[in-house]
Amino acid sequence: MSVLGLFSSPQLEKYWKKFLPNQQNCTKYFSDYILIQINQPIVLGLDDIDEIFSYPQIAGEFFKLLRSWNEKGKNSDIWQKLHIIIAHSQEVYAINFDINSSPFNVGFSVELGEFNQLQVKELIKVYINSIPGTSPNE
Repeated sequence: MSVLGLFSSPQLEKYWKKFLPNQQNCTKYFSDYILIQINQPIVLGLDDIDEIFSYPQIAGEFFKLLRSWNEKGKNSDIWQKLHIIIAHSQEVYAINFDINSSPFNVGFSVELGEFNQLQVKELIKVYINSIPGTSPNE
């Protein structure tokens, strides 16, 4: 089954139980519906994650959830299929949450600096060349 086919019928009513906490429901949904059906690893990309920093209760619970998924991957084949990429622009430690529940101190970090003019031109060239029917001189 393709990943696109997997999400054409989300079946939330089957896996989401109103009496369970959202974190538990989400974990169960990922393990029992998404991860069990795929044969290859998937990437969950979270961009601008710092947008939730101003909501400390939500951020804290969400980061605990992501950290728990990372920990599950250490001992569970099914959870090793999930790779999480978190992008943020603010300093993570500007918010107050339990460092032992943080997804920011596991895995590895890649810090990107600002692009210089040559890098921007190269990026534009690569991007334009990837669009059929276009060239950098158009």
